[in-house]
Amino acid sequence: MLTSVSRRAAYAARQRRFACRVVGTILTTFGTVYGIVPKLWAQAESRPEASATQGCRVPRGQILDYLREFDSFFRGVGGTAAIALDGRITFSGAWGMADLEHRVPARPETRFFVASVAKAFTGVALLKLAEEGAIDLGAPIQRYVPALPVPGPGSITAQLLAAHLGGVRHWKAEEREAAFLSRHYEGPSAVLQLLAGDSLVSAPGTRYLYSSPGYNILAAAIEAASRRRFGDYVTDRVVRPAALQHTEFDDSRRIISDRARSYSYWYPWFSRQSTDTLRRVPEFDYSLNVGGGNMLSTSEDLVRFGSALLAPGLLNATSLRLLRTPIAAGSPWSYGFIVGSDSLGGTVLRITGSDPGYQASLSIYPDRRLVIALLQNSWGIRATPAPRFADPVAQLLSMCLGMNAR
Repeated sequence: MLTSVSRRAAYAARQRRFACRVVGTILTTFGTVYGIVPKLWAQAESRPEASATQGCRVPRGQILDYLREFDSFFRGVGGTAAIALDGRITFSGAWGMADLEHRVPARPETRFFVASVAKAFTGVALLKLAEEGAIDLGAPIQRYVPALPVPGPGSITAQLLAAHLGGVRHWKAEEREAAFLSRHYEGPSAVLQLLAGDSLVSAPGTRYLYSSPGYNILAAAIEAASRRRFGDYVTDRVVRPAALQHTEFDDSRRIISDRARSYSYWYPWFSRQSTDTLRRVPEFDYSLNVGGGNMLSTSEDLVRFGSALLAPGLLNATSLRLLRTPIAAGSPWSYGFIVGSDSLGGTVLRITGSDPGYQASLSIYPDRRLVIALLQNSWGIRATPAPRFADPVAQLLSMCLGMNAR
């Protein structure tokens, strides 16, 4: 008969085996964005991490081993991941290549394009501006952006735009083509020209429709209400207070240190057609999408950003409540984040991003005081771009805290 000690040991062994299977599940889902280029695999790097009792229960090396193993199936290029618990980074790792041509390995300091994860910064900046009394989130957006040319019944507000309920369209196909993305735009007001002559897709507040142009209207409103350039306001009021040293707005014309190059087996770039050839993605100019997806960051900086939203500080208590609550019925969005819940009823804030060659994910579990970020610089072979990372991130949470937190 097993003693209580041996039963506990047997249970611990089963839990370790379960954790291994869980990591495989994580990577099966997360593998939609990863893969390894044979013979160019870089030695993973990591920051010092907490002990097992202070951080994740699964060792760093085990996580990285599975990442490398699964990545080989999709022939991807490189990536980074970071986990923070109680505001402290307990895991940070990098694998693969940041730059294939020059054989530069990915490192924790490597900056990746984070695509729509930038919406979280816009949302937090909007709440900061509301705290300062400079913007009314429920007022007609034309109060701050009188040049908005989109006609239609009802009032478009900052709240509705943040929740993707403003009735504003998403990008047109021709606005996602290489020729269109070769032009540089100064400031968020440029998106207003694209919307000239458009009608609303639906009356404000009546239909959920994901809209990056809507977040650029918000950026234009922030710029007008703060009387500062949008990028400067976000940098001074969000990025610097959160101590994000490797986060900034992208500019394809500039030389930016530690920037990862991007690669894809998918061609044409914005298609859903996987090929057998890995291609270098051009340096597209996403300046038109400054409020919805034009930033560079690292996994470590993203978990620092998320950790700054665990308690009052970067935002006050009222703003944090708004951040953790869907704005309106019919949309899961608050201000730059999708709001969900885990199996124990805890709140989850998550945001993902994807543009050709890049994938990004940030998930915040305020009740667990844990933040997870995942970044990569390729769309792998046979992979589906723009996956939703809720399942793998929930499994990572499970590995760290020993709970099923889907």
